[in-house]
Amino acid sequence: HHKQMMDSATVRGDVHMDELRQAVQPAIDSILRNPNALAWTVFSRKRSSENYNRTVGTTIWCLMFGRHLNFDRDMLEELALGGMLLDIGNAMLPKSIAATAGPITDEQKAMLRQHVEMGAKILSQSQGVPQTVADMVICHHERFDGSGYPRRLYGNQIPPFGRIAGIADAGGIGAAHLDR
Repeated sequence: HHKQMMDSATVRGDVHMDELRQAVQPAIDSILRNPNALAWTVFSRKRSSENYNRTVGTTIWCLMFGRHLNFDRDMLEELALGGMLLDIGNAMLPKSIAATAGPITDEQKAMLRQHVEMGAKILSQSQGVPQTVADMVICHHERFDGSGYPRRLYGNQIPPFGRIAGIADAGGIGAAHLDR
């Protein structure tokens, strides 16, 4: 379902939030029933460079973090939506760049970093995207010490959901492009 959504976003330039909301409900239900169950699912899978596994893993980390912080269901839903969409901008990058593994050139790094702005653009053209979800996408590579991108925000300049996304994205299983 995530792959269809990514392909659709590339063609249409938007995301259908209602479809995505439906897709994340089982994960939210699971995390509310048993906070550790999804963690074992993530840990039991081998590391994978496939975007789908990475996206699901990051989404689950976001949900576990939110559950630990006693977020209500609506906030968990927004975390899950954001987790699923963090790298939606990769759909707009040339396939050869988005799939790069191992060391990358400075030029490739600059292109990869564009996925944040591209993702923000896709979401700005989509209906019903909560601000918290947009914050997650635009801020998931910002770092608390100001060393991140695209805006080099630091500390409390980074919205809370953006901070959660940055931790989940960088620390999750299958974090293939750590801080690129």
